[in-house]
Amino acid sequence: MTRRADHSAEEIRAMIIEAAEAIMTRNGSGGLTARGIAGAIGYAAGTIYNHFANLDEVVLAVNMRTIDALATAIEKPRRQAGEAALHRLADAYIDFTEAHPHLWAALFEDRPGMAPVTDLPWYRTKLERPIALVQAVLARLDASADSEGLRAEVLTLWGGLHGICTLAQEGYVGILTMPPTRIMAHLLVDNAIAGLKARRRKRAK
Repeated sequence: MTRRADHSAEEIRAMIIEAAEAIMTRNGSGGLTARGIAGAIGYAAGTIYNHFANLDEVVLAVNMRTIDALATAIEKPRRQAGEAALHRLADAYIDFTEAHPHLWAALFEDRPGMAPVTDLPWYRTKLERPIALVQAVLARLDASADSEGLRAEVLTLWGGLHGICTLAQEGYVGILTMPPTRIMAHLLVDNAIAGLKARRRKRAK
């Protein structure tokens, strides 16, 4: 390969991640190989392992970019006023999962060569960004709630939305003759808002 000395270590690492992301976008993480990445960047396959211990670390690096992209996707709709912001956030999340199904799915895959995210504080910090964006919306809807309670609300809402999107991607929505994904998502949001209001009234008594 004639391009071996054409780039710095940082440039090669970035090229590997970008090539891996492109492959995963098309074929999922299961389609990721060192040979495929090497062919895309014009280097020998062994070059991949000069920068990453294994392919699972490459997937982790792509996942970090996916989290950033998701946070960017929900940044604009979360600025809307009132309850509409939560509904637009749900739409933005669904839009993202539909536009990037393989990248989204890779965020939740169990990969034996990758350390648990609980052992990676920097990765957990990355995950906090989209959570914080949604928590800010809930704080506007219920200013009297404490941060711990709001965080629980965010994670509960996300858990439900994640389940709906997973069912849709895996085809179970059609099998079970369930309502369309977005109808279920907005029902979930409506219920979350109703719960916020109920808890706010209870605290006010």
